[in-house]
Amino acid sequence: MWASAAVDGNTVHVAYQDALADTLLYTSWASTPAAPVVVDDGVRAGDRTHPVGAGAAMFVRNGVPGVAYQDGLSADVVVATQSGATWTPAALPAGAGVNVDGFHIAAASSGGSAWLARDQIVV
Repeated sequence: MWASAAVDGNTVHVAYQDALADTLLYTSWASTPAAPVVVDDGVRAGDRTHPVGAGAAMFVRNGVPGVAYQDGLSADVVVATQSGATWTPAALPAGAGVNVDGFHIAAASSGGSAWLARDQIVV
């Protein structure tokens, strides 16, 4: 679910949610498809596993793939970037007292810049 793609030169980068495991996966396609890898498994220290990956928005900045997506339990936008074979996620908190019922994320990139936008439904 929530598949998103970004093209960088001859490479197509794809991020998507595994809806059964509520994890975020990534793959790429240059001349052949790469094996999917887990970007975020939802495991959070000291907490139960979070459903992650909804609203995935793929982008490429300076040749480095990244993806913004929802943490469905904390209602945070998470941005993960790739460095070699490792993905590093960082949450962008929704803010204290924000009651989010859902939101959408969009990403765009050009050259060395990337932009994220989101909307939210507050109930």
